[in-house]
Amino acid sequence: CVLLLLAATGSFSLAAHEYRVDTLGVLGFVAGLVLIGSRSLGRATWIAFGAVISLAVLANMRLAPLAIVFGLLMLFVRTGEQRWGWNGKAAWMGLGVALVAAPFAAWLFMAGAWNAFRQEVIEYSVISDSLVRGSSDSLVRVLTGPLRWMDIAAVTLLVTAIAGAWHSWRDWRRPYLGHITSILAA
Repeated sequence: CVLLLLAATGSFSLAAHEYRVDTLGVLGFVAGLVLIGSRSLGRATWIAFGAVISLAVLANMRLAPLAIVFGLLMLFVRTGEQRWGWNGKAAWMGLGVALVAAPFAAWLFMAGAWNAFRQEVIEYSVISDSLVRGSSDSLVRVLTGPLRWMDIAAVTLLVTAIAGAWHSWRDWRRPYLGHITSILAA
């Protein structure tokens, strides 16, 4: 029902009429959640996790901070055991990251595009971020937008998201995908 409400939300559907790289990036994060949701988290699963999260970042470089948070979080969640604590097996995700990042970096260097990549993606993102911080669109303003626009579907979606996060954190001692998803969403 919530997804149908999202599709009916004017503020969402107006922005969703175009192709966006966000879709591919989010697909990588969903694939990562599916991988860590399995009960048997061996080396191969962690390597695949690192690879799909890296591919998500390559699809949309703005997801890099979220990918870093996701990776660091997984170092402290033992999802198979549903408990918090150091998860040394998760370090294998680094190999998956390297398997994606190394060919990409090699291609940038061989194509003579490293400086352009650094300038356009990394430096531009830092400058762009500093400009956005000075804008009037604060997080509170963005979250209260559906209330000001009287967009009932968006309000329902927001209330449902808050209720879902609250519900998942009632048993915070036994982490599962709901906890991880709510941390990433926040």
